Amino acid sequence: MEDGVSAEEAEQALDACLTDFLAQPIAPEYLQKIKNQAEAMQTYEEIQLINRAMRLAMNTFMGDPEFSQREYERKMELTAEDVARYGRDLLAQDASVSIYYKKQNA
Repeated sequence: MEDGVSAEEAEQALDACLTDFLAQPIAPEYLQKIKNQAEAMQTYEEIQLINRAMRLAMNTFMGDPEFSQREYERKMELTAEDVARYGRDLLAQDASVSIYYKKQNA
């Protein structure tokens, strides 16, 4: 924040930006870009044996050896509306809490 701008004003500006962001649809090319990044990460992790072994060991320890594969498949199935809905849920105004830290005068 800039000097002279109150925390309340900054929060209102942030809320306005979030409202505008959530009102716009997600372009298909951006969703595809995210999916491509997830696929690249999955492929890279599969190439390195230690990463594959560690992920399998962790998932097995947690009781679900197939978790990573199912998680990847779920990511690939996401639609733009799914992402928008999750965004609206996560960034809902009524779910937010604000804490203001104010500078004390010395």
